[in-house]
Amino acid sequence: MKEKAIVFGVGSYFRRYEQELKKDYEIVAYADNYKYGQFHNDGIEIIMPDQIKKYEGRYHNLIIMLEKVALNMEVAKWLVLSKFISASKIKIGLVQYDFHNEINIEVLADGRWDIQFSNVSIIVCSEMEFWDLYSMYYEDNYFHKLNNSRKDIVIDIGMNIGDSAIYYLSKPDTEKVYGFEPFLHTFLQAKENLERNHFTAEQYEIFQYGLSDHDEKKNIFYHPEISIMLSTDNKFSALERCDYENTHSCTLVNTEEEIEIRKASNVISKIIKRHPNNNIVLKIDCEGEEYAILKDLDAQGILKKVSYITLEWHYGGKEEIECYFDRNGFSYCGRIIRKNLGQMIAWKQN
Repeated sequence: MKEKAIVFGVGSYFRRYEQELKKDYEIVAYADNYKYGQFHNDGIEIIMPDQIKKYEGRYHNLIIMLEKVALNMEVAKWLVLSKFISASKIKIGLVQYDFHNEINIEVLADGRWDIQFSNVSIIVCSEMEFWDLYSMYYEDNYFHKLNNSRKDIVIDIGMNIGDSAIYYLSKPDTEKVYGFEPFLHTFLQAKENLERNHFTAEQYEIFQYGLSDHDEKKNIFYHPEISIMLSTDNKFSALERCDYENTHSCTLVNTEEEIEIRKASNVISKIIKRHPNNNIVLKIDCEGEEYAILKDLDAQGILKKVSYITLEWHYGGKEEIECYFDRNGFSYCGRIIRKNLGQMIAWKQN
């Protein structure tokens, strides 16, 4: 017997999968913000979202049939916080029809999404966090294998919501992850994500500060919608913010928070001393601060002790980074992602 469902959204995305949807569910009503008060061509009523409650007990799930991830997140959160429906009854049509059930999305009581796959559970709050997580796991762009018997110590600079730390902790070659994230809201989300995946206390340590080539506390722009794009250097954050506002035709609220950065060589040298018999792996994704970090590690002789590096470079190009790699005996390769953004990996042959 088919599950009974209300379908939210009767636009182009719904029409694309309408026949498949009707094979999977018995539709008892449609809900739409713009086409309510009508009947669909199958004779079923299109209701306003605030009328969903009158169908209580007559359906199992509400299926959101919208194409854009951001719009799905916005609608799911609105439905839950408006108390039109309990979060547990919401399903995201994208999961079944675009992602072919390779992931599961559970809408939480506060409207956030819990993304579940491969025995991993990670909460995301924005479209950018969702796509960053999705590409990390399905493009596998942090994968590496060092051909020796030593375990990896991963230093995650730019930990964000903890998805990269969880990625590494899920790998058998990882002994421990040290994560660094300066923004409080994002740090707390990373802490929550790590704790919900039941890693032991010995497997990771996380710190609410960023790394650079000096110690400083300062005020910096922060907005949760673009947390994965923000730097500990305001000039880089301003460029990312401008790009986001232009491509999304919006204006973000101008909010700041105080953050702390610490001299990378002082922090990383202590970690290396604790693990003399391990591979030292640096993951650097800190939206422009990578140049200051590498300059400091190079000047203090610490890059010579690193086994493997994966990083993104932003705005400054790759030539300066190549010089640091050359001086410290790395082989390396990379790719241009788009203008002013690239990815590189570097490794020691032994």
